[in-house]
Amino acid sequence: MPLTASRPNWPDDAREQEWMRTIFGQRYDHANGRALAEIGDAGTCVMVIVSSTTLADGRIAVIVNASSTADNGEDLPGNGSPGILNVYLLERAAGGWTVRERHENLAAMGSKGHVGDACWVKLGPGKTGFVMSSSTSARGYSITLASIFVLDRGVRQLGELEEASDNIGACIPERACWDVGANLRFADDAQADGYADLLVDFKGKRYRAVENEYGEQVKQDEVLIRQSARYRFDGKEYVLVSGENAVPGL
Repeated sequence: MPLTASRPNWPDDAREQEWMRTIFGQRYDHANGRALAEIGDAGTCVMVIVSSTTLADGRIAVIVNASSTADNGEDLPGNGSPGILNVYLLERAAGGWTVRERHENLAAMGSKGHVGDACWVKLGPGKTGFVMSSSTSARGYSITLASIFVLDRGVRQLGELEEASDNIGACIPERACWDVGANLRFADDAQADGYADLLVDFKGKRYRAVENEYGEQVKQDEVLIRQSARYRFDGKEYVLVSGENAVPGL
């Protein structure tokens, strides 16, 4: 099945509120569903939950987005400002929860201070991971990158690939235009190293925009894209082993 991203969470669930209080203590603002915290070189950031899952051993993995703030604590994310990815592992303790692992400032990705959408996946037997789909756009062009992470001896990034792109907002007459996206899924069977292949199906189109005699913009020379590709873990990251990535880079 194609990956389905978890919704960006407003922590209205009582459990998520409890987890955020466990992670950030007094810095968690229940009324606004966020916390203020110091994240490495990024300084003081607004912390908002993105997604969570229960691991096989009963621990809870929580993905939290960090975005830059002004001195008064207000959000300051511009279009070119990425979000900062953080992951916390919690487990049951007497009377509540305790934080067992903090993995902060893992990666800067996305735009407007948001790391993107998360999808929890099984990368193989006993291998829980997640895929972050982070988007950026500028001057009518946009691109989404899929970044693969595994929860194994901490949190490790296992590669990145183009998931979608378009130039719809910059598609003017006589310019080459496109709109291409992909569905990602992991194979049912893992390789000898325990990691399943990533299968990607691309769908979209390339075309040119021209004006007709009435001054209306119409599509010309439209070419439909239907391609597939396979990525395999090579011991360090997922690499392309067959097919090609049909998503144009920017």
